[in-house]
Amino acid sequence: VKKNPDLNVDELIAVALDLRDAKGNSIGFYLGSRSYVYRLLHKEHLINTRRAEGKGIRHNFNQKKLIATAPNQVYVWDITYLYSGIEGEYFYLYAMMDLYSRKMIHYEVHKAQKDTIASSFLEKGLAREHIAIKGHVCRLSEVRDDIIVKEELILHSDNGAPMKGQNMLFKMNSLGITASYSRPHHSNDNAHMESSFATLKHSHSMRIPKSFETVQDAQNWVNKFYDWYNNKHLHSGIKYMTPNACHN
Repeated sequence: VKKNPDLNVDELIAVALDLRDAKGNSIGFYLGSRSYVYRLLHKEHLINTRRAEGKGIRHNFNQKKLIATAPNQVYVWDITYLYSGIEGEYFYLYAMMDLYSRKMIHYEVHKAQKDTIASSFLEKGLAREHIAIKGHVCRLSEVRDDIIVKEELILHSDNGAPMKGQNMLFKMNSLGITASYSRPHHSNDNAHMESSFATLKHSHSMRIPKSFETVQDAQNWVNKFYDWYNNKHLHSGIKYMTPNACHN
């Protein structure tokens, strides 16, 4: 429990069951009940009862429904700020997630929020996953045999200027991307990205620095974080699998 203070009870049990030795053999086991783990958490003051009691009341029952039954059907993306070493100035993390697997597809840190950056970011993300939409051009740096051709790919975001700028709209149209946007004043419509950013900024497993001196410093840390997120993080939204395991 003390080694994993940011994990909930189900995640702690999943970690215990998933333990392996140096040779990769399963050595995980779990003895007890969920209520026993809760008692341990209370005893060590590692559970916030007020927060637990409040869960559920913030659900938006009119939330826009996005459904994915397999990887590479629906991507969601957003931008969040990271502190720089200069007070009042920020770096901006662009991140895109596969809705089905919760895998972080692509992520870049920049000094500004612009639709020109967003359009390039989107194209690089599709190239990184070798995704192309039927009947549309996908500019890869080299001809590949492993390009996945999709009939449709939905990209969901909120209504920010970089998401709806002319350059971004043109890029989505040229790539054959189907746009989806949150309803005005309904942040829960992009809840998966909001949740992933909360993990990025508050996880005990990968503590974020208070600030970054340069864009490259921020990018280097983000690369390490999403390597952990995709390959080691047991995600509650996908039955405590890692995003990469679910995606693949």
